[in-house]
Amino acid sequence: MSRRTRILSLDEAINVVALDPNSDVEPDVDDQDDSWYADGDADDDIDDELDLAQHADDDVAEAAPALQADANAGGADTLEQSERSHKPAVEALVAGDSGQEGIWCMDDNHPDIPDFTAETGLNVELPESATPYDFVKLFFTPELWDLLVVETNRYATQYLATRSQDLPRHSRLRKWTPVTVPEMKMFMSLYLLMGIIVKPEIDMYWSTNPMVHTPIYSSSMARDRWCAILSFFHFADNETADADDKLAKLRPLITLTVRLFETVYTPSKQISIDEELVAWRGRLQFRQYIPSKRARFGVKIFALCESSGYMSSYIVYVGKDDATFSPELVNNLGKSGAVVARLMEPFVDKGYHLYVDNWYSSVDLARYLADKGTMVCGTIRSNRRGLPKRTVAYKGLKKGEFVFRSWNGIIFVKLSDTKVVHFLSTLHSAEVVDTGKRDLHRLPIRKLALVHDYNLFMGGVDRNDEMLSFYTCARKTQKWYKKLAAHLLEECMLNAFVLHKKFATTPRKHTDFITIALQAMLQDGKSGCTAAAAAAPATPVPRTVMMAAHMPACIPPTAKKATPTRVCRYCSKTKGVRKESRYCCLQCPNQPGLCAAPCFSLWHQ
Repeated sequence: MSRRTRILSLDEAINVVALDPNSDVEPDVDDQDDSWYADGDADDDIDDELDLAQHADDDVAEAAPALQADANAGGADTLEQSERSHKPAVEALVAGDSGQEGIWCMDDNHPDIPDFTAETGLNVELPESATPYDFVKLFFTPELWDLLVVETNRYATQYLATRSQDLPRHSRLRKWTPVTVPEMKMFMSLYLLMGIIVKPEIDMYWSTNPMVHTPIYSSSMARDRWCAILSFFHFADNETADADDKLAKLRPLITLTVRLFETVYTPSKQISIDEELVAWRGRLQFRQYIPSKRARFGVKIFALCESSGYMSSYIVYVGKDDATFSPELVNNLGKSGAVVARLMEPFVDKGYHLYVDNWYSSVDLARYLADKGTMVCGTIRSNRRGLPKRTVAYKGLKKGEFVFRSWNGIIFVKLSDTKVVHFLSTLHSAEVVDTGKRDLHRLPIRKLALVHDYNLFMGGVDRNDEMLSFYTCARKTQKWYKKLAAHLLEECMLNAFVLHKKFATTPRKHTDFITIALQAMLQDGKSGCTAAAAAAPATPVPRTVMMAAHMPACIPPTAKKATPTRVCRYCSKTKGVRKESRYCCLQCPNQPGLCAAPCFSLWHQ
């Protein structure tokens, strides 16, 4: 009798073999659907099915050790994992080859991770119910306000002493008076508020047009006064600055803010280092081009951040001849490794876990940090010195597979995901862990622990950069140092916001935090100005003294007009009348035109 048999799948074979031979239960075969039989008796064919199942059972028994090994490597039955999960590749090694590559071996890594000894949290005291402005004052300290006031007044004095004759006749800078700390607080609050209230031109903030009117600006400070402070806004003494320091115009501000970032708050165990780019398209010797950044052109900053976005330290990059890094570090670790070593100086020997990208990673850096009690994990470039070359060149990986080598507490992993990625870590093994996520088929996604942690903790600098971009107050300027200074002052505000979210009893969202803090800063400045005015009331000048010092004089002739005239200032301001006069006061600022009588005497009262 001719007939055609059907080979069972693995699941069907296991189901058949699992039956007790002494049981009366028949195998689970659908005898209602015999369309897959060519012909013959179905009962006879079941006997053949059982014979095939017995052979399948032998195959399953032979494959069981391999399946169990895969389950142990992946932490669960590989048949129940997502296709997106990671799994170790089966390397095709020739007979007698143990996979040893010099100092690198195929044994899994067993890192000796030191205890974390740093005391994470705030290092300063705050009021019991701290307001947003209380957090801002952690970084906008009296020392910072004094720096801004002293250097701004110093620069204004130096500028007017040498270039006042070049100023236009009606320039707002001719009316300059020294700025005070309360006035600087008002200026700064209005400046930072421009990140929330965005307008294309500065003059529009003081516009009386109902369509764009913003009363808080005109009611707080005159436009000309605010713009005059912005023109003289400065951060260092030009006369004593180091000519060899490319950041001389910002050096005091950089030194102060780095110290505040490091001392106010101690970050948690997981930190990361990456670069930011402050947009600048003007001419600048150390301008950088980074195509992966949104700005592309600008000033590069190496930043050390917590995963929350808090910036703990930073270095402004000024080119390859930067004297910030010692030649010894550069020789031993390279320029990228020297950046990490410099940023990590306050945090070594405390058990921190550092995450970096492939521009910084190297075997030398991993050993250097391990000797200083700091663990590191990150991607690494395949051409770095000291890596196992045969593993780097291995081509047999399918998507989701990985191979690894370890040496002296360091593990190197080559992973094939959407593309081939290389990792180096001193705090991980080749363990695969559950990510807590599932794919479209509801199957668990399991990944290498080092990949999972890298994705979790590497984004601190990107998070910081993202939050800054939402409400930036930076405006177009011809002075690069003002653009960079605005970025650093915004970092102070952002760090205050991150700490507010961590430690405030009632955390607020970002926009609410900024507006409440700046409103308090503005009110603080207004109160200080009012108190200063009340403490030192202006003494009126006697009329006789004023008249003795100021006398009417004829307006000097010009090249175009022998008898020039000017509009009487008193008539136009008090009466709203345009009246020409041949006389002016040469002793008053701007030499206003005035009628000889009675406007001259009334004006000087």
